[in-house]
Amino acid sequence: MTATSFLREAFQADRVGIWHVDLAGAESYCLADAPVPPEAFHDYALRHPLIRSFRDTGSLAPLRDSDLRADPGAADAGPGTLAIPLAVGEQHVRVVSISRVSSAFSARELLLAGHLQPVLAGIWPVKRVAPEEDGPVTAACECLPPGR
Repeated sequence: MTATSFLREAFQADRVGIWHVDLAGAESYCLADAPVPPEAFHDYALRHPLIRSFRDTGSLAPLRDSDLRADPGAADAGPGTLAIPLAVGEQHVRVVSISRVSSAFSARELLLAGHLQPVLAGIWPVKRVAPEEDGPVTAACECLPPGR
């Protein structure tokens, strides 16, 4: 089982992407499940509210898109995205983006994301600017027996 497969299963997600957002240039890319085609990813990522929040605050705390909504009553409605920041700097933001169409992410799932964060940072460390120089997206996850 790959780490992205584990995250899809653990969070009942439709997409799991590892986003490297280049804040100083235009070299952003997404490993695994991209929300848009590669040529459109950089602009998409720079406009994404979760990326803007991490860039503006420098926070490394996992965050749901519902945490940014003005109406707290709408926080539990509809699809959602959970972002687990792995690195936030002046020139880049690296996050694991977990999205699903079903229900918004719960407080319990946010807590789980925080527990998984150090492990994910070890699997996908920021090494280079180019995607081919980063580690493989199919890093093994030994937390479940084979075939699960």
